[in-house]
Amino acid sequence: MWHKGSIKSLSLLIEKQYGIRCDENKLISQMPILSSIQTKAGFLREEDFLNFLTASPKSKELIEIAENFLIHETYFFREFKQLQAFSELLLPEIVEQKKRKGDVTLSLWSAACSSGEEAYTLAIILNELLDRRVFPSIRIYGTDLDRLVIDKAKKGSYAGRTLKDVPPGYLGRYFLKEKDDAYSLGSQIKGMCEFQVENLLLTKPPSSQRYDVIFCRNAFIYFSDANKKIILNHFLSCLKADGILVIGSTDSISKIESPFSTFTRGGFTFYSKGNFGK
Repeated sequence: MWHKGSIKSLSLLIEKQYGIRCDENKLISQMPILSSIQTKAGFLREEDFLNFLTASPKSKELIEIAENFLIHETYFFREFKQLQAFSELLLPEIVEQKKRKGDVTLSLWSAACSSGEEAYTLAIILNELLDRRVFPSIRIYGTDLDRLVIDKAKKGSYAGRTLKDVPPGYLGRYFLKEKDDAYSLGSQIKGMCEFQVENLLLTKPPSSQRYDVIFCRNAFIYFSDANKKIILNHFLSCLKADGILVIGSTDSISKIESPFSTFTRGGFTFYSKGNFGK
């Protein structure tokens, strides 16, 4: 059993390396997992394992420990009313602005995308609402710290509760029935999305291009105020002029001096890099 001092040191190490606030009580509750990772790594004493992790902060062992403390609660069309405000009220404004500029591209970043449900949801929405002859180039980039959920996103196969809010018409139109209650995304939607492992705090954006919209919903709860500010400035640099940031209902950045201006649509607050929505 790890002693309290070692638990605190491990918690601080995870936050330093990944920016994730790792609750010490949760570490204690997950002790069997931690002990299993330690054993597989070949360390008998917690002190030796902790010294190894400290000296090797990019080791697969520390990544595995961090991944076990991320909550991947997600499903298709999550927070539907916010998505509805985005798609019915905000998206038409974005489209009109792009038409005036003669811009036929649209790029979105689903940051902290977990197993890909949000990215694929956005792809379905855009495919439904936009004329692909007018916007032939639509790309959605999904990133997450956890390698396992990114692998799942790339496969695009889902079952059970994660499909509960998919409209029946969409299920038949965009998904292929597999065995039992499993469904996989069709090639049309999968082809619009790209996934890769990224750490929001420590790495560059998933491509050198700039984004029209960044979705980062229900992820800020993992970060300290200082790290939230770093991430917000990072998002700012990744957005196009007048690009938009969408955060989740559980997120709070009100205590932070934000580089974004705010505006509302449908009762929801959105964040703009420039003067969009004014």
